[in-house]
Amino acid sequence: MKKTLLIISGIVIANVGFSQLTQTNEPSIGMTESYLLCDSFAPNLESVTGATAVWNYTNLANYQGESRTLTVLDATTTSQAAEFPGATKALEIEGLIRTYFSSTATERTSQGFIFFGTDFGDIQMRLNVDPAIIMTYPFAFGSSNVDTYQGEVSATVGTYPGTGSSTSTIDGTGTINFPLGMSVSNVTRFKITDVATTTIPLVGTVTINRKQFEYYDLANSSMPILMHITIDLILGSGQPVSQSLVLSKHSGIFNVGIENNQNVEFTMYPNPAQNEVTFKGELTNAKVTVSNALGQQVHTQTISSGETMNTATLSSGIYFVEVENNGLTSVQRLSIK
Repeated sequence: MKKTLLIISGIVIANVGFSQLTQTNEPSIGMTESYLLCDSFAPNLESVTGATAVWNYTNLANYQGESRTLTVLDATTTSQAAEFPGATKALEIEGLIRTYFSSTATERTSQGFIFFGTDFGDIQMRLNVDPAIIMTYPFAFGSSNVDTYQGEVSATVGTYPGTGSSTSTIDGTGTINFPLGMSVSNVTRFKITDVATTTIPLVGTVTINRKQFEYYDLANSSMPILMHITIDLILGSGQPVSQSLVLSKHSGIFNVGIENNQNVEFTMYPNPAQNEVTFKGELTNAKVTVSNALGQQVHTQTISSGETMNTATLSSGIYFVEVENNGLTSVQRLSIK
């Protein structure tokens, strides 16, 4: 069975002009930004902090042609608005998660989230007992906030109590270096960590540890220029399963794991798919690796042109299909309905 992750998301957006976060510089409804999907093994540089930090992402690699969109929605007009009363805005990473929140002049509060396309369907974490205070305004370099929250987790298998705690801070300002000589100064980094638990019948206690870093060029954009998210999932007393998602506004070294930008020429159809997809192209016993939106491998097999791959066991969502043939590799996006 594929592992299922619950994410208590606290994505934070800042606005142009100041290096502190306030209610007046939150994102506007309707804003959208596209990000490159990058190598999930990129380091999070957690130890690089302080007022003159230098974050070295010069080796960052991204999947050519693969992206994610971050959109600011009107929470009151979404189809799940009734499940998150009090929320005024919702931040959505395409195909992955939508986070609901509200704010006052003194604090920003999360009412919960929806995590899309898991083995249990779309999972809702409704913080309807005790919402999570993400930050107290103004939030600037050196500021920190700790809060506990409580609510319920709802999925196709039922609804169960959920609790957790979050810690957030702005732990650094400085310069971030990207590949190809790209450098951005006056960057502010926001960090949030979560520990959340719930109990699901036949599964047991589920513990989720999340660590998320967001980098902002506040003088030029109200959206992050880089996001690095790591999730550790623990089922019962088992070992943690760690997953990462890295999104960047600036180009990295194209094609993760591909040398000299040489590609395998192939197509797959139908796309979107339900039960199976057929491969066509220069394929002879090619290695196929399918990964979900968090970079977790969910299927591998060998395939030749004209053969099919069974997708009936994959949940609805966006996947990345990497094909390796005769030393060449390409990655394409596959949508499962």
